[in-house]
Amino acid sequence: MMRQTKLIALVAILVTLGLIGIPSQPPGAPASAARLAPIPAFLRMPAHWTHAGISAELTTQVRRLTLRFHSLASPHAPAPRLTILVTSAVDLSGAIRRLGGSVDANIRGHVFVARLPADRIARLANTRGALSIELSHPITPQLDVSVPETRANQVWSLPAPGGGTLQGNHVLVGVVDSGIDYRDPDFQNPDGSTRIKFIWDQTQDGHAPIAEGFNTGYECDSASINSGQCPEKDMSGHGTHVIGVATSNGRAASPAKEIGVAPQADIAVVKYNSTAGVLQGWQYLVKKAQELHEPLVVNTSLGLSSTPRDGTSATASALDLLAGPGDVFVESAGNTGHQRLHADTTVAQGQTTSISFEARPVKSPNHTLVQLDAYFPNDNQVTATLTNTDTGESWGPAVTGAKFVTNSPRSKDGTTIVDLYNGDYSPRWHQIFVNLEAAPGVTGLSGHYRLDLTGVKITDSGRVDAWLGEEQAGQFSSNIDESTTLTTPADAAGVISVASYIARSTFTGSDGQSYSNCGLVNGAEAPTCDPSQLIKAGDLAPSSASGPTQDGRQKPDLAAPGQFILSSLSRDVKVCGSASDTNCLPKVYLSPDGKYYYGSGTSDSAPFVAGTIALMLQQDPYLDNQQVDAILRSTTRHGSWTGPDA
Repeated sequence: MMRQTKLIALVAILVTLGLIGIPSQPPGAPASAARLAPIPAFLRMPAHWTHAGISAELTTQVRRLTLRFHSLASPHAPAPRLTILVTSAVDLSGAIRRLGGSVDANIRGHVFVARLPADRIARLANTRGALSIELSHPITPQLDVSVPETRANQVWSLPAPGGGTLQGNHVLVGVVDSGIDYRDPDFQNPDGSTRIKFIWDQTQDGHAPIAEGFNTGYECDSASINSGQCPEKDMSGHGTHVIGVATSNGRAASPAKEIGVAPQADIAVVKYNSTAGVLQGWQYLVKKAQELHEPLVVNTSLGLSSTPRDGTSATASALDLLAGPGDVFVESAGNTGHQRLHADTTVAQGQTTSISFEARPVKSPNHTLVQLDAYFPNDNQVTATLTNTDTGESWGPAVTGAKFVTNSPRSKDGTTIVDLYNGDYSPRWHQIFVNLEAAPGVTGLSGHYRLDLTGVKITDSGRVDAWLGEEQAGQFSSNIDESTTLTTPADAAGVISVASYIARSTFTGSDGQSYSNCGLVNGAEAPTCDPSQLIKAGDLAPSSASGPTQDGRQKPDLAAPGQFILSSLSRDVKVCGSASDTNCLPKVYLSPDGKYYYGSGTSDSAPFVAGTIALMLQQDPYLDNQQVDAILRSTTRHGSWTGPDA
């Protein structure tokens, strides 16, 4: 009890004025001392469930590959293989191999990363015990005042168990992101040796971590990093920036000044290439922490927009299965707030209701994709019809279980490829999926659409939740709901999910001029704007995603600084030479000395919490997610936008 009391006092000093609590339910009882958390109830086999749901995105890919394969390949050629994520009530690794597939990751016999011939996926779905099958696809990252804001600097001088001070020593901070600039002095010891224990670059092959059970990618250990023989680079700079927030020791500048929350922690990095790679990366980091005999906190600043927000997706399930005492996971909530990406409605039996959305170039005139994913309970039956209200052209009706209904592969004007799907997703959800793609040779998407939903069988309130993909060309124009905008896996029960608040409202650019966060009200930064739009320090960032989850749990768990965060700069990042340059970092966001840059978003708020947890794990290496969550909730302060104190 004395140790727990000291730990709570430590965190109170660290976060009372820095990390802000989100309105919460009363903290649950601490987890048991077992190494692994119990299997979540939703991974048990429902009595009525006879086959796995196959996500619409996967079904689309299988259908298109099959059509293309049969038109181009010889009759005896093997079918293309797809990387999939499988959740199951029983261990399906044997079934996957018997169907000609391979298992790239097996997470406690309930979540699998597998590669399987496209024509065998339906057979796997009909295997007893299968719950859901998703397609692995690319995943979106979510990007000096700040450390004092969290009061971390007040903790670094406190004594640690076994001697020394609390700076994250002998705790492994694992990060799954775009990589790291391992040459940056921020991640080196005073003698120039690296603090990085391992890097697994999944984007190139040549030296796979075979000992951990993975046969792809390139693994570097500290010896190859110290010798400069590691080929990994962080071209986007996102990972280096995130890792700097959590662990930088500030040595890139002299004197050291931009110091992360846990400046003496050990570091391990996974440079991911897909959702499948993220799951493999989490499992890899858990194994590496066990090998090093160190407690682990994992930061993942990225998210998915295409799954339900109830914690039952493959990625969320994997986190729940991997978390345990000494293995704590932190996830950014997402930057999907106030972007009109979530809508909901209720459907009555025998009645029709509608959700409207538009396809338009939100961030680029060359956006060529809009994907809408809607979910409703599996006991209900809802028919869907899609209409382009500009032209009057319709697709459907698609009844529940009909899967794809497409009147034509293209719109009548030939500009848009249209898919409409209505089928099983999992034992809990049916999925309606709308896929709009610009036809080959067409630049950009535009148009106004209405999705009509008719209740055929409704056994409850008839609620339907719909989301549009982040970084795409779509926005809802009716039934907009700015709650439940968090991305997956921030909805997992076993993860600490983090929102973003404004720690600083201005910054000094590389030109020495002061810039503000004007324009953030409208979801975009601008150097100048109406002063009435200036967002004050302490406000929740408008772009920060919100909860609750689809099943009513409070997420995110807390908020941390996430606006104009100055952190480490990868030397592999392209810096814009002029205002007309594209795909580069605007020079104005660099610090005056050019060694750091200002970033924003829940990508930056999550590593503040991960670094905080590293200090907690140095004090007590057996804490689990539930205990960490309870301590954080009981010691953070509450703002006007967080609701009543918990």
